[in-house]
Amino acid sequence: MIVKSAAAGCNKLTREVRIIAGQPWVECRNVLDKIPTRNKEGVHFGFAFNVPGATTRMDIPWGVMIPERDQLPGGNRNWLAFQRWVDISNDKRGVTWGRSSGCTATSAGIGWRCTSARSPRAALVSVLFHHLRPWPAIFPRA
Repeated sequence: MIVKSAAAGCNKLTREVRIIAGQPWVECRNVLDKIPTRNKEGVHFGFAFNVPGATTRMDIPWGVMIPERDQLPGGNRNWLAFQRWVDISNDKRGVTWGRSSGCTATSAGIGWRCTSARSPRAALVSVLFHHLRPWPAIFPRA
């Protein structure tokens, strides 16, 4: 299924969902035709899953992290970087979300926001980019 629509700050947004017979996965692809700007902006894609009482696990370099349980007190709970996948599952069912890109998430704003390791709502928000401050504040003109 392909859905083409208008999106703020873009010429167009194309969303593709593929279900392949006999395969245990669904492919989701979001393509932006982005307009250059120096204004505040952000692109986030939300994914909600019907997995009651789920535990979230994230692939990080040399390990697997469960948010909240494996984080230091006072650590950032809003933006969580992962390496290859995020798994949201309970003892009966689950979803493993993987990226198509092979690079590791960086501190440059590519990351994940999740509700909690033990959230009754199993949801992720993929952050493509997030610029809250105007560009001149981040990169002053020469």
